[in-house]
Amino acid sequence: MQTAPLWSYCIVEREELKSSSIYIDPKIAQRNASTDGILIYAGAGCEPFVKALMGRKVYFKNFAGDWKKINGKDAYFIEETDIIAADLSDDDLTNITHLQSQVGKSTVTA
Repeated sequence: MQTAPLWSYCIVEREELKSSSIYIDPKIAQRNASTDGILIYAGAGCEPFVKALMGRKVYFKNFAGDWKKINGKDAYFIEETDIIAADLSDDDLTNITHLQSQVGKSTVTA
């Protein structure tokens, strides 16, 4: 069974805090993890331009999201509104800018 976020939630793959010289408790490592990661899933309620970011590195707010254990693996859930930036190529930027301009416009044609 595969888990997918609902509504406007996203799952981000984050790097945990690591050190080669000292032991870091896993809970502390999660709490102090970076504020960037790879967007793995976007819920059905997310805007199209957020869905277009899947597989790309995104940056989000400091205290956004929550860790959950799913199928024995740690997953980090955030809301789409907590994403503040993304690493994009020029082509990606053009496509996402076009998708952002369509938000709020009717896509139904007669």
